[in-house]
Amino acid sequence: MYTSMKNFHYKNHEHKKHGHAKTMRSVRIVGGKGHKSVSHYKKGKKVFTMKRPLTVVEIVTIRRGQFIPKLFSDMKHPNMKKGNKTRRNNMSAMSE
Repeated sequence: MYTSMKNFHYKNHEHKKHGHAKTMRSVRIVGGKGHKSVSHYKKGKKVFTMKRPLTVVEIVTIRRGQFIPKLFSDMKHPNMKKGNKTRRNNMSAMSE
């Protein structure tokens, strides 16, 4: 029923706008190998991009047409992983 993985090609992009910022998530599979990437734009300029390879399980699941919850959950900006830091919080930590 299925052809070989080398003949499988897939491409998908998702754009999400919030204010002046835009987040673009993309998945691309060519020849049985693929990657996922997340890019953040602010005021039209790219400020952050992260790209990771897709695992075999993810490729097979996409090929079946199934939804993968939290596919991009491991791809966050390094500053966002630490929590919500503001200038005020940083200055108060320095004064102590």
